[in-house]
Amino acid sequence: MSESTLEQILKLASGKAEAVEIYYLSTEDTPIKCENNRLKSLQTKAKKGVALRLIYQGRLGFASYTDLTI
Repeated sequence: MSESTLEQILKLASGKAEAVEIYYLSTEDTPIKCENNRLKSLQTKAKKGVALRLIYQGRLGFASYTDLTI
């Protein structure tokens, strides 16, 4: 997800809400398993997500999304 996409989300939400926060999470984990000084397995796992928290008409709202293929 590009920075401009996050800015677009912020701009859209700011036009309607009293206060807006956007969180972007991106992690990568690479566990390595060895046995008898030999590589047994190597697997990389990546997680990405976006969360939006806002105040609209005095009420708190929260949404999150992990499918960032768009």
